[in-house]
Amino acid sequence: AIRRYGARNFPFQDLTAIIQKDWIVRFCREVLDRGLVFTWQLPTGTRSEAIDAEVAGLLKRSGLISMSYAPESGSETTRRYIKKKMKSEQLFDSIDAAVGARLNVAVFLVIGFPHDRAEHLRANLPFIDRVAAAGVTDLSVGYYMALPGTELFHSLYDAGKITLDRAYFRHILDSLAIFPSQSYAESLGCGALFGWKLRLYRRFYGARRQSGPRLALAASLRRAVSGLFRAEHATKLETAVRNALVSAWDSCRTRFSRGWLSRREERRLFAGWDAAYRHIRRTKLAEGWAAPAPADTVRLHRDNVVAALRLDHGSGRSIAASP
Repeated sequence: AIRRYGARNFPFQDLTAIIQKDWIVRFCREVLDRGLVFTWQLPTGTRSEAIDAEVAGLLKRSGLISMSYAPESGSETTRRYIKKKMKSEQLFDSIDAAVGARLNVAVFLVIGFPHDRAEHLRANLPFIDRVAAAGVTDLSVGYYMALPGTELFHSLYDAGKITLDRAYFRHILDSLAIFPSQSYAESLGCGALFGWKLRLYRRFYGARRQSGPRLALAASLRRAVSGLFRAEHATKLETAVRNALVSAWDSCRTRFSRGWLSRREERRLFAGWDAAYRHIRRTKLAEGWAAPAPADTVRLHRDNVVAALRLDHGSGRSIAASP
């Protein structure tokens, strides 16, 4: 790709790119030994276990310019409920190593889990203070997506809180939108989640750093605006601001122009999806091919998902989409 097409940057969309230290060390040294000159990124949130000072230094020398961690929440309670087996101290040791190697580091948070209440989201505030003080460059706050096949999805679907219609599929596309199109948090509506998203961003980008909170916020804003006029971005904030403006413009154009499907045709397209999936789900439960999910999503963290997956992935089964 480098020789034939002149590619100079490679985003690795791999959540598990860095798990084993030996593998990532071999990869970086292979890049260096071959004399390959390119930049690469880990933009989707990688694991922290294998990143120490040695690995971070090799990542930088091999051309890595930015990486992301996905702790999902600063709340220990939330991480336990969603089975995020991440130790905070291990995460910050890894962040210290990456920042020490002069890598741009981003952290991903998610709000709006079904169990979320104000106290769970409030736990993100001291966590954000700590990541900002550690030298993290960017923060991304997304809204919870009820993805098919996950334990949380089955729990919400079996409880009648999800309907597979146009609005459902839209909420997946809107996970990084400014304002959420759907909230599955029982005690927090879309407006409340929007308010918390703004509060978390303000906390991070206005955090006290060496230059002071006002100067840090001003520098972040200058960096965001400058990204509108440059093809290459060093941070996620620059890319996010430009993408947000482009997306807003495209949304306005789409809203007032004729699409490839009319609204009526679009509604008809999704009309039978929920009935078909509900029939499949009920058949699986009736035949014992799937385990019923508890209505209380908090209970899910006590169950081992492996048994449910083995049951669901059994061989030699077929179900008609309709009765």
